[in-house]
Amino acid sequence: MNFILHIGTHKTGSTALQSFLFANKTILLKQGVLYPTTGLVNNAHHNVAWTVKADDLDLIDQLGGDLSH
Repeated sequence: MNFILHIGTHKTGSTALQSFLFANKTILLKQGVLYPTTGLVNNAHHNVAWTVKADDLDLIDQLGGDLSH
């Protein structure tokens, strides 16, 4: 299994990219690309980054469960 992790600072298009991926998640899934729903806020995964920074592993464990399916 491969993972693609997009990390961008403010004003680098991160939100636009995540909005596009969310809007096309069904099409992507048919092609073997999972856009996980754990930690989504407004179609983006900003909370995942904040929980990593805060060392909150509960959300990360949930995300790992999504990715293992």
